[in-house]
Amino acid sequence: MDRAALDVRFRVAFLLWASLLAGVTLFACVAWAIAGGLLAPAFTASLAPALASKLLVMVPVLLVAGIVYRNGDVGTRGDTGTRLVAWQTRMTVASALQEGGGLLGLVVCLLADRPTWMLGVWVVTAVAMLLGRPRREELDRLLR
Repeated sequence: MDRAALDVRFRVAFLLWASLLAGVTLFACVAWAIAGGLLAPAFTASLAPALASKLLVMVPVLLVAGIVYRNGDVGTRGDTGTRLVAWQTRMTVASALQEGGGLLGLVVCLLADRPTWMLGVWVVTAVAMLLGRPRREELDRLLR
């Protein structure tokens, strides 16, 4: 496979990852504004903080699941095309799991009316997603 085709595939994977990260960030800003009463009338909590803290356990579970899946060895054997498709799939699924974890955490924080927790959930999600971003070096290893 030539370098230009690899660059196109890398850009697609990177843009998908970046759009998922931007989605979590935008949702965090909107949720923060709603919880602070900037976009709507005063928001009342519909979820007890004790229950919310228990539900927030799912956030790191999904973030770690994304990391584990991304670094797994699914599709690491076979020809270059197979390995490349497997890499793209792992990147997409891992990013979606991490975004899902972040969105779940933000919704739980919004329902519990805990805007300060939202910041923590967003930071943890953003760090996990930034650490798992697509890297060109990975594609270079696939070609060997």
